[in-house]
Amino acid sequence: MEDDFDLYDRVGEWTELKLEIVKKYAESFQGALKNLNFKTIYIDGFCNSGEAISKKTSEKIDGSALRL
Repeated sequence: MEDDFDLYDRVGEWTELKLEIVKKYAESFQGALKNLNFKTIYIDGFCNSGEAISKKTSEKIDGSALRL
C-alpha cells in the first residue's frame, strides 16, 4: 500500500510563506468587512488537496483550503 505522504505535494518555503500571507490577508479582509451584510467566498484554484508536505520539515501542513 502506498505511503500516505506519497499522495501529497512537497512544497518549499515560498509556498509556506504564501500560505501565511494569504491567511493573514483573508483575516484582515474579513475584519474590514465584518459590519457589511454580504457573504464572501474565497476560491484558490491552486490549492490541490488542501494538504502538503513541507520540504523543510517533512511534516504535513494545511494548505489554504484548510487554513481559511
